[in-house]
Amino acid sequence: MWRSVYLSAEKGFTIVEVMIVIVIIAVLATLSVQFFKGSRPHVLTQEAVTYAQQVRGAVLRYIEDTGSFPSNKNVLDIDLSSQWDCGINGNINNFVITVVRVLNPCVKITIDQDGNLGSPVFGSCSL
Repeated sequence: MWRSVYLSAEKGFTIVEVMIVIVIIAVLATLSVQFFKGSRPHVLTQEAVTYAQQVRGAVLRYIEDTGSFPSNKNVLDIDLSSQWDCGINGNINNFVITVVRVLNPCVKITIDQDGNLGSPVFGSCSL
């Protein structure tokens, strides 16, 4: 008797169970979108720092090789990405490099001859 009742029962999920799963998926999707949305400025800042350090290294190599300060960024031995621009100001003993991401969202950061980084500035696309 048990066997016939068990086999004749309908199989599947109830509407309540399906709704609970949909709510859980919606909550997880919302949280993940908010998490990744907030990581964009951090990624841009890290990219700016890396690029600034590469330009600083190229300036130091240029000074070591030639004994003079680079006249512009085009004489440096690095590939300048089309998304980034840089300005070099100062002299052999005291210089500041400004790196700017020229595409939106814009970010600007500075680095000096000793490797000290300035705070990143968002929304500023000019050198």
